[in-house]
Amino acid sequence: MVRTEIHNGPREVLRLAWPVIIQMLSYQLMTTADTIFVSRLGTAELAAVGLTLPIVFLFRSFGHGLLGGVRVLTSQRHGAGDEVGARRAGWQGVWIGVVMALPGLLAAGLGEDLLLAMAAPAELAEMGAGYFRWLMLGAPVTFGVWAATFWFQGKGDTRTPMIASLLGNALNIALDPAFIWGLGPFPAMGVDGAAVATVLSQVLMLAVLAWRFAMASPGIEPWLPLREDLAEIWTLGSPLAFMEALDLGAFAAFTTILTTAGELHLATHVVVLRIASLSFLPGHALASATGVLVGQAIGRQDRRGAADAIRSGLMLAVGTMVSIGVLFVAAPGPLTAVFGVDAEVAALAARVLVVAAAFQVFDGIVMVLYNALTGAGDTRFVLAAGVGGAWLAKVPVAWFLALPMGHGVVGAWGGFTVELVLLSFVLGTRVRRGAWLDTALAAQREKALATS
Repeated sequence: MVRTEIHNGPREVLRLAWPVIIQMLSYQLMTTADTIFVSRLGTAELAAVGLTLPIVFLFRSFGHGLLGGVRVLTSQRHGAGDEVGARRAGWQGVWIGVVMALPGLLAAGLGEDLLLAMAAPAELAEMGAGYFRWLMLGAPVTFGVWAATFWFQGKGDTRTPMIASLLGNALNIALDPAFIWGLGPFPAMGVDGAAVATVLSQVLMLAVLAWRFAMASPGIEPWLPLREDLAEIWTLGSPLAFMEALDLGAFAAFTTILTTAGELHLATHVVVLRIASLSFLPGHALASATGVLVGQAIGRQDRRGAADAIRSGLMLAVGTMVSIGVLFVAAPGPLTAVFGVDAEVAALAARVLVVAAAFQVFDGIVMVLYNALTGAGDTRFVLAAGVGGAWLAKVPVAWFLALPMGHGVVGAWGGFTVELVLLSFVLGTRVRRGAWLDTALAAQREKALATS
């Protein structure tokens, strides 16, 4: 039985999306601030950070994807009016985060070996090892932040994570120069100092989120691990977890290709990636909002609300990403000047940004469609599409264009774009056919009957 039909137009998508844009912009600025400050140390230090981050993300990726199931389950239960169940989903996310942090803690001392395995020069491996160690030691904090953030977003509260992220980023910007260069009572830690500043900033974020979580529903807490809820989160989130891990494995292979191409190409990739990681945030935020609205619509068995959310998300994402792509082509100089790189890196980055302009548009489409399917629980198809795109398109095409064809980082980003064009077609076909929505609504009706 349909509880309510809600028109999820552009205004509703934007209501949820704008705090996510600011939150993710602030969160990404932590890494970007690290890059800006580290770039002042030299090109080798910048390349070391660029080579280390994909390995860090690889260790975190499975847990991040699995916690995505918390957002899906929370949004569906909230849409169905089951606030106690939604609260339970948040606590299960805490337990999942604790378990997912363990591999990172155990691997904290293996950074140099892992970097050497990626064909990094010994100097870069030594520089990156400490940066890796500190970020891995901060894994419990990172997963705690993600668990709480996904729970708030599933409830439709995107402002609380935004506030926590703004506070954390402000602290990071203050601590970065202090720990990197050794200002006042702080030791000069170089590249390692950037990681220490980031971890301490995330501690502040977690404290804010935990306080707000505690205040959201005072009283008896359903905090114990519950097998049924954990199983449901695993069903929803494990395909996302495997997809993120395998996709980041592909990204690590992508980075290894650039390492083979040379330090200039790797450093250029770091700069363009940092620019793109900031510019894709509006698309990501709109996609996240779309996924939450689809999940809530599924919870209240509202077919029209789900369809409206997807149309609105696509319209806003495409318009936004086209505008950003124009900026990439029209003003590459100011964008790269922020990082203080030398003329050779800046010139090569300007060429890559032309490719990234096309990348942006298809990235926006893919993110919205991914999140729409995920919000409905169609995560197995998302896994198949994501892994296929990464390993059958991005990696081989990037390798061919970058190395045999000799286009270096420009060709590698061409591989990125080819992947997204193919995924836009595959995911778009899936969404248009609509079987995924019928399945999700039928499953929700069964849940409603079982609890009535």
